[in-house]
Amino acid sequence: MQDSKTKKLSTRHLLGIKDLTPRDIELIFETADTFKDVLNRPIKKVPSLRDITIANIFFENSTR
Repeated sequence: MQDSKTKKLSTRHLLGIKDLTPRDIELIFETADTFKDVLNRPIKKVPSLRDITIANIFFENSTR
């Protein structure tokens, strides 16, 4: 397994899935598994996310 700092998406901003490569999708799932492991820690902090802002923007009402 490569060092997580050397693995990057082929795009800088993830605004949709249309332009993702199969490797990008695999990387997203690997990253999700890593964060799932973080949830099992007693202290759920991730130093690599310090000073990072993540936003979810919804343009349409939910149809659920």
